[in-house]
Formats: sequence, C-alpha cells, structure tokens
Amino acid sequence: MRVYLAVILALFVGVLGYWLCDWQSYANRERPLAMEWGDNSSRPTPLGAKVTLEPEAHGYSVHAIVLMSSEGIDGDIFRFHDFGKIAHVASAEEAARKFGKIEWRKDGLHIGPFFGRRDIIEHDR
Repeated sequence: MRVYLAVILALFVGVLGYWLCDWQSYANRERPLAMEWGDNSSRPTPLGAKVTLEPEAHGYSVHAIVLMSSEGIDGDIFRFHDFGKIAHVASAEEAARKFGKIEWRKDGLHIGPFFGRRDIIEHDR
C-alpha cells in the first residue's frame, strides 16, 4: 500500500512540476503587438518591423525587431536586427496606444522612437 501511495505522490509531484514549468515558459513568451512590411525603395528586398511585448514584474517591456529578407540559393533567407527594449509600459493597452502603429517612411522607421533608414541598412551587412 505504501508503494502505491509513493508512486501516486511521485506522479502528482511530477505532473505539478511539469505544469509549473510549462506555465512559467508560457508566461515568459513574447507577445506580438504589431508587424508591418516596409517598401523596398532603397533595397531590392523588403524590410519588416515587428513590435513585441515581454512581461516584466510591473508591466511590459516593448521590443523592436527589424526583419531583413534577402534571396539566397535556396530561396528567401531572413535575418533580423533586434533593437532591444525600446520602452516600458504598465499595460498592453498602453503599449498598443503608443507603439501599435508602425510606419515606414522615406527617412526610416517610426514606431514611437525613430530608427533611421541608414542605421537599419547598416545592420543588413
């Protein structure tokens, strides 16, 4: 009888541990906020921008990533430049209000902060 209880207890602890680990990894996943492909007026392949949220202790950090596509032998190859954390917000609603609109203009990328087209292209080398 003790062996059965020990096995049941071990299974319970294992399932609980797995659930807690899975929940923790889910809580730490980035959350997409906005994405927009830009024009390709200054290069042969398009640039894209993605804004994501990452949960923090008191709100969210907002991150900006520029996606760069270039043709390779086997088709499209995507590279990216992570501009990292660009802001901290208290809520997802605040993030959507401040950073949910991505605009590609002739001078560069406008998300909230500005990233000049020359700075972006330099990271594509």
